Amino acid sequence: MYHCSPQTIYRWIYKYSPGDSPSINVIEMSESTDQKVTDLQKKIAELEQVVGQKQIKVDFLQKMIELAEEEYDLDVKKSFSSKPSSGSESTGR
Repeated sequence: MYHCSPQTIYRWIYKYSPGDSPSINVIEMSESTDQKVTDLQKKIAELEQVVGQKQIKVDFLQKMIELAEEEYDLDVKKSFSSKPSSGSESTGR
């Protein structure tokens, strides 16, 4: 039997055990993380507000197009999808 003290065995285990190998620790201050989260939440709220305003404008313009189509009996959406004519081209006559 080997005459080793328990302290020697524990030192050997600590030194050569893969579980006890040094690793890289990342330390981040919680205050800075909290501030980042708060800033991002504010930015999200601002962007949601902008998107909401744009959606209201789009809805309004679509309703105006519908009313114009009913009032003037024409298809505004179809008119915009066709190629605009150029008044300066010669007709070959």
